[in-house]
This record gives sequence, structure tokens and C-alpha cells, in this order.
Amino acid sequence: MRFGTHTPDEVLKRYVEGINFSKDTVLGVFDTQLNIVGIAHLAYLPAIKGHSTAAEFGVSVLPEGRAQGLGTALLGRAAIHSRNTHIDTLFVHCLANNRAMMHLAQKAGMQVEYAYGDADAYLKLSPANPGTIVEEAANEQWADFDYALKANLKRSNEAWSWFLGRPNAFTTKLFATN
Repeated sequence: MRFGTHTPDEVLKRYVEGINFSKDTVLGVFDTQLNIVGIAHLAYLPAIKGHSTAAEFGVSVLPEGRAQGLGTALLGRAAIHSRNTHIDTLFVHCLANNRAMMHLAQKAGMQVEYAYGDADAYLKLSPANPGTIVEEAANEQWADFDYALKANLKRSNEAWSWFLGRPNAFTTKLFATN
């Protein structure tokens, strides 16, 4: 599922190839095996008079990560980052029947407008302040710590599995599903 419907791999490939990694922001959530289970794309819309004032937010969460608050957390991170990079409007565009995105947008207090089967949601953001800057820095520190902890636990599990001569259950599961 992406864009509120089953989307062919070719469409997703073109979408990913179109991400401007030097300009846009990509945020991710990793599981304990360092697989991405949720990802958000924050695309800055074209500048008006030399200043970006809006960014489009897109999010995808794998089925095993849904209903755990990952989309909400990614939207929160994107909103703080947007405020701190002088964005005053966060924008979401999706199909009106994309219940998950509509729920997320409404839960975040976004103003939603419907037209011709599409929905646009807007969230006006306050300017950055010392609190948002500290919050984003703390979020970055926590994300780095979380990833490092998961990476070390994964390596430790693999080392113990090798040492004990047992197959790694996580690796076996991964290979069994491919």
C-alpha cells in the first residue's frame, strides 16, 4: 500500500528516484533487526520569492508496524523539523478514501479539504523557537541512541548464535520470507 492504494513497484521506484536527498528530508523507523518499518518523506515545495514556506509530508508504514503510533511519531518529527527550517505550512495530499492518512491528518489537527476524490490537509506551523530547536536535537540524539542500541543487540544476537552453533532465528525468518 502506498498513496492509499495498491501501487505497482514501478511507480514506487520512480517516486524514490525522484526524491531529492540533498534538499528533502527522509525519516525512518527501524525494527530490532534494522529493517525499515516506517518511512516519511518531507518534500520542500518550490520557493516563493526565494523562501520555501511549505513542505509536503508523505508516510508509509509496513503492516507489522501499523497501529503503533509510528505514523504519528514521524509526522511529529517532520513538523518540528519543518518549523526549524522556516516552513510555515505542512501539507498532505492523498486520496480521500485513504483512511489511515485521513486519520493521521485529523489526529494532528490538520485542516482537511476534499475535492474530486482527493484530499488535501494543511497544518499551519508556528515559527521555530529555542524549545523546538532543543526538541529536534533531543530527537536526533534519541534516534542515534536507539539505532546504535538495536545495531549492537543485533550483532550480539548473531555472535551468540554463531558461538552456540544455533541458527539465528531472525536471519532464518528473513531468508524464509524472501
